[in-house]
Amino acid sequence: MEIYNKILEQMDGTEEILNGEQCSKISMMDGEIAENIYLLIFHHYVINNKINKANILEGKEIPYKGKFASKDEKGAKFLLSSLPTELQKVIARYLKMISK
Repeated sequence: MEIYNKILEQMDGTEEILNGEQCSKISMMDGEIAENIYLLIFHHYVINNKINKANILEGKEIPYKGKFASKDEKGAKFLLSSLPTELQKVIARYLKMISK
């Protein structure tokens, strides 16, 4: 995934994990930014776990204990505590990249 790799290239070891303020902003995002964050979560999950990708693509499994955000199964919610530290750093770096 191009965006994931681009973020990894820019990481320099000074990244911090996500904080409450960033999580609040993420929960308010929609469109391309929210989609990219989900793709980062999805990609990280796929490369770090032995899974059946079809289950995720069909909505049968949501990475990192996520829950559907609505009854029509659109969007997903994640608890910060369920996201691995490295993934939190990737998302934080992405947020920093798009805020420039």
